[in-house]
Amino acid sequence: AAPAPAAPAPAPAAPPAAASEDGTGFFAVMGAGGLAPEVINSRAAMLGFFAAFWGEITSGQPVVGQMVSGGTPAMLAVFLAVTVASFAPMVTGSDARSAFNKGKEPKALGPFTADAEIRNGRFAMMGFLFLILAETVSGQAFFS
Repeated sequence: AAPAPAAPAPAPAAPPAAASEDGTGFFAVMGAGGLAPEVINSRAAMLGFFAAFWGEITSGQPVVGQMVSGGTPAMLAVFLAVTVASFAPMVTGSDARSAFNKGKEPKALGPFTADAEIRNGRFAMMGFLFLILAETVSGQAFFS
C-alpha cells in the first residue's frame, strides 16, 4: 500500500498590524489608556469648569441652560482648541511622550507641574459633574 500524501503545511498567520516603532501611533496616543486622553480631558475640564462658573455669575443660568442657549458650539470649539494645542509640541519636533508629560519629569515652573495639572484636571472633572448634578436636582444655578 502506498503511503498517504502528507497534509499541506498550514499557511503562516498574517503579521500583526504595523505599529509605530516607538509606541506612539494614533491609537497608542489617543486610545483608552493612551498618552493623550487624560491630559486633554483635564485641560478641557479646567477651562470648562471656569467657563461654567463665569457663565453662571454673568448670566445666572445653570450649565445646561447655558448649553441650550447657544453654549454648545463654544464648548466644542474650546475642546477642539485644547486638543490641537495639546498636540502642538509634536509639530515642533517633540515626541508624544514629552508632549503629554509622560516618561521623564518635565520642566516645572514653581507650583505648575505635570502632576499638578493632572490633579487639578481631575478635580475639575469631578467638580463639573457635581455642578451638573447639583443644578439638575435643585433646578437652579449653583453659583448665583
